[in-house]
Amino acid sequence: MNDKPKFERKMVKGRVIVVSQKEKISWENYIWNCKNKVVYGPILSRRLGKSLGINLFPSDFNVCTFDCIYCDCGSTKRSPGNTHNFVSMEKIKDKIEHSFEQHLLNRTPIDFITFAGNGEPTYYPFFPKIVDFVIELRDRYFPQKPLAIFTNGTMISDPKIVDSILKLDERIFKLDAGDKKTFNLINRVNNNISLKALVDRLADLKGIKISSAVLCSGIKNFDSLKSSGYIEALRKIGPLEVHLYSIDYPPACSKVKRARISKLIELGEYIVGNINISVKVLQSRHPWQFFYWNEQKIRGVEWVNKRYEIEKFVWGKNPSLTAVKGLPHFKRCNKILVEGCGYARDCVFLAKKGLDVVGVDNAKKGIELGFQWLHEEFPNLKNVQLEVKDIRALPFENNTFDGILSSKVFHQFNKTDRKKVLNEIHRVLKPRGIVVMGTYSANDTLHFGKGRLIENNTYDKRGYRPVHFFLLDEMREFMSPLFNALSLEEIEEYEKHEKPGPHKHLLIFVAGRKKV
Repeated sequence: MNDKPKFERKMVKGRVIVVSQKEKISWENYIWNCKNKVVYGPILSRRLGKSLGINLFPSDFNVCTFDCIYCDCGSTKRSPGNTHNFVSMEKIKDKIEHSFEQHLLNRTPIDFITFAGNGEPTYYPFFPKIVDFVIELRDRYFPQKPLAIFTNGTMISDPKIVDSILKLDERIFKLDAGDKKTFNLINRVNNNISLKALVDRLADLKGIKISSAVLCSGIKNFDSLKSSGYIEALRKIGPLEVHLYSIDYPPACSKVKRARISKLIELGEYIVGNINISVKVLQSRHPWQFFYWNEQKIRGVEWVNKRYEIEKFVWGKNPSLTAVKGLPHFKRCNKILVEGCGYARDCVFLAKKGLDVVGVDNAKKGIELGFQWLHEEFPNLKNVQLEVKDIRALPFENNTFDGILSSKVFHQFNKTDRKKVLNEIHRVLKPRGIVVMGTYSANDTLHFGKGRLIENNTYDKRGYRPVHFFLLDEMREFMSPLFNALSLEEIEEYEKHEKPGPHKHLLIFVAGRKKV
């Protein structure tokens, strides 16, 4: 049985080959979700098949001699020379051996064992000894499985490092520029090595491959790679192959954008037109952003459920500011839907005002906590109904509710799903029904821009719960096809659940009347 990923290979021109993945990628196995692991994966690699990664820097920060703007491990936060916090060789060995044992017992399909991970592997002070240890374990647990390394090459002035690299079967080196200025801009070197010195060192090695990230917009290197400087560097190095790839994962810098496949092919054709070398263009049919929302939103719900289990009434029992400020807009309403109701604090507030309230949330633990709270403290409050529902596909008939309240829920969806939610709100509202929403503002300097950029003005700080930050004009334009604006402004809401004390969110408050 062939366990390798299914690739589609197509000759484009000369020796430019497009390598496309057809299998669905499980991004949770990749390094940005596994930074604290010594062994991670296997991941689906376009170069190596099912690749079991070895990470010599299990920590929350990147340990590297570069600080590449496109790195999937984030920015480098430790300068070279600070070795006292490296994980001990004994602990690294124990983790590797334990992992190999488990993968052998589980009969995990593995094509390659690869040194990569959360930084530059050759920068680890005991790298040569670890390589020898892994070779010994490989022979014991996975005979004949090849070993690989992804490296920036900055440490190969050390003969011991070179000897260790040459023991590996696949040696892939980074080269992202053809000129000094772009090299410093893209790779942000922090050990003072120059582009010329790096190329000179690589030229002394045989049987290596070159891997180049291609950036075409924002901060870019496309022109530098499509230049005589890059071609001359390749001539001097004489690699077996050149790999060109786009950024299909979350980069360290939000200004890095994914390159189109047409631009990668254009660059590949330029290279083979100027030098006798084989070029592979690596294409992902499933970039990270595509799967992120479908996979990570589930983890987001799990995280919320866990919070309700541990912290219970995490936001307190008082109503949200959106509910309080929105109450006057509901003065002519009878039946209200509360979306993302959690444990029903806004439901209780509105029900006490005499409104019939239906609360929905996709977090089951929140609804269960709400039922418990209502039973224990408000046994006579009969005008509240709670249900576990997905607000992108509400199970209610058209024109059911007089009003809808959505407090700090709308920003948890991607662009496509935000449209679905708004259309569902419009559908279940009665003619001239009222919607009130509070959602995060892009002017919130305390929270905006923190974490990884997912979509425009959408960031994930925690690694499993993305948040979109709205601009006032964006919200106005988004609402206007379906609703007439009654109110649109920024408001400050303080929360007490964070330590060491209260902090504020800057929200966009919007109230609208359904267009008929």
